[in-house]
Amino acid sequence: MTQLLLCVGASGSSQQAGASSWGTRRSEQNINQTFPAGQKSSESMSKPPLRLMECCGKCWTTKVVSEEVVGKDKCVRDHNNFRILSTFVSLPSRKEIRKLPGHLHPNTKLVLCRLMTKCTRTNCCFPHGTEELTIWQWMLNNGVKSLRDVADKFGGVHRQPRSTAGNRTEPRGASANGAFFPQSRAENASGKRKSSEPSNFTRFN
Repeated sequence: MTQLLLCVGASGSSQQAGASSWGTRRSEQNINQTFPAGQKSSESMSKPPLRLMECCGKCWTTKVVSEEVVGKDKCVRDHNNFRILSTFVSLPSRKEIRKLPGHLHPNTKLVLCRLMTKCTRTNCCFPHGTEELTIWQWMLNNGVKSLRDVADKFGGVHRQPRSTAGNRTEPRGASANGAFFPQSRAENASGKRKSSEPSNFTRFN
């Protein structure tokens, strides 16, 4: 009888120890799974090295930058399906940034494509420029999957709403014919002077 009681007591203590260790492992597992592997919280991320702007893919085929009308899923030139057909460009250079290939592993060391912009491969997984390489590498290192997340959450250009007067809202620096220029060139194209200085005024630095 004494031996039986000892066996029962030993079995109960071992179950309690197992439950305690199992609970510890589970809590540690929950902590580790707060963020997926390779992904960081937005508070711990550094800002992207470049700013991105989401623009209409149809307009971009002619190198015209058109923003989205907020809540309408179309661009300021009335092209529909903005979010499906959108293109991302870097600022201020306005170079197209392709979406990050999904099969690349976190912390992969990227190298430039040998053909660069002359590459004709549809699904080329090598960056076609230094700015694209910089953005892709930052996304891999920080666990960011979408260019839209970079543009919307991490210092990208915010979309402008449609004007209440019914006029089309053009991005800052757009001229009357729809071409996108830096602000100084856009002002010259529209015939407006950059300042109120007289035409014969000469500035000496």
